[in-house]
Amino acid sequence: MGGAIVSEVNGQPINDLADLDKVFKESKESIHTIKLDDFPKLLYLDAVTAELDNQKLLNGAYRLGLLKRIE
Repeated sequence: MGGAIVSEVNGQPINDLADLDKVFKESKESIHTIKLDDFPKLLYLDAVTAELDNQKLLNGAYRLGLLKRIE
């Protein structure tokens, strides 16, 4: 999915990484709807499963110290 352009998440327009971070932080949705500019157009992300997967990455096999760096 490298290079995919996210245009909307949960109905909110995305213009930059700060918008994306804000929508995910503030969302109360259990399933995130991610709209892309190109194929496959729509992705659905289970928020609970994604968070569990993220926690496994912390200090795990990839030794990530934090999960994001939004600039």
